[in-house]
Amino acid sequence: MKSYKNMLVWQEARALKQDVYDLTYRFPKSELYAMTSQLRRAATSIGLNIAEGAGRGTVRDYIHFLYNARGSCYEVETALLYSVDLHYITEKDLAPILRKNAKVSWLINKLIDGLEQKMNSEDKMKITCDEIEIYDGNG
Repeated sequence: MKSYKNMLVWQEARALKQDVYDLTYRFPKSELYAMTSQLRRAATSIGLNIAEGAGRGTVRDYIHFLYNARGSCYEVETALLYSVDLHYITEKDLAPILRKNAKVSWLINKLIDGLEQKMNSEDKMKITCDEIEIYDGNG
C-alpha cells in the first residue's frame, strides 16, 4: 500500500519546509519569535496537513486537510513577500522558493480535484482511506 510519504506532493512539501528553514536562519535574531516562527510553522503545516488528511477515515476529511495545506502554502507565500518588504531576504532569494511553493500548491490542487471528482463519481460511502493511499492524483 502506498504511504503519504511516497506521494510527490508530500515529498515536495517536505523539501519546501527545509528550504524555508534554511532561508530563515538568516533572519534577524529579533524575528525568531515573529516572522521566523510564523514562516516555519506555515511551511511545516503543509506536510503535516497532507499527512493528517491521509490518516483520516474519509475522502471528505482528507480533502478538508488538503485545503488547510493549500491555505498554508498561501501563508508561506505571503510571509516570504513580507520578508522581502522587511529586507530580510532579496528578490533573488525569493524566486526559487516561490517557484517551489507554487509547485506544492499546484500538486495539492490537482490532488483535491482528483479526489473531488472521484468522490462525486462514485458512491461516497464506498471510498475508503485505503483507496486514498494508493491514489496518485492521476484520474
